[in-house]
Amino acid sequence: FPVTIMIPAKIDWHILAKTLDYYQNWGYTRIEVPWIVPTEIKNITYAGKRFNEPAPGYSLVGSAEQSFLYLDSIGKITNGKYVACTPCFRMLDNDSTHDQYFMKVELYVIHDNITSHDLNTMLKQAKDYFNSNIGESVVDIVPTNVGYDIDLNGIEIGSYGIGDHNGRKWVYGTAIAEPRFSYAKSLTK
Repeated sequence: FPVTIMIPAKIDWHILAKTLDYYQNWGYTRIEVPWIVPTEIKNITYAGKRFNEPAPGYSLVGSAEQSFLYLDSIGKITNGKYVACTPCFRMLDNDSTHDQYFMKVELYVIHDNITSHDLNTMLKQAKDYFNSNIGESVVDIVPTNVGYDIDLNGIEIGSYGIGDHNGRKWVYGTAIAEPRFSYAKSLTK
């Protein structure tokens, strides 16, 4: 397919670093994760979308969730709470609030007894964090067909849910995505 190379909007690197610190203070372990994963791992969360493939059988990540899944599949992480910052490649996304690539801090919780309590805890932490960066309580939690989104000024700034693959469950969520958060925040009056 034809590729249009987009110049991304300005990324606030300071907020990405601040977000990593915030979640580490909540007990998440920061780890470095791969930015390329086997396509079969990518397909767990992006089934059927054929893009982001730098080499046959491998894909650029659409989210660090895919990186965490890969590390779990090869035994490189154990049960716990993790946070990582990666680029996210979404080459088919391109509209006024979705970029083809951006930076994102992703949350990942995995243990043997994942429940909605784990998801609700992550949602509360994320909502509190977003509101603290805006100076007022203006974000909304919106149910979706796969979990929840957090919206700011009508723009989705985070997605959260419980993943399940081959009996292994995890909780995933957006800690922050740039430049989308900065754009949505700029609309706050």
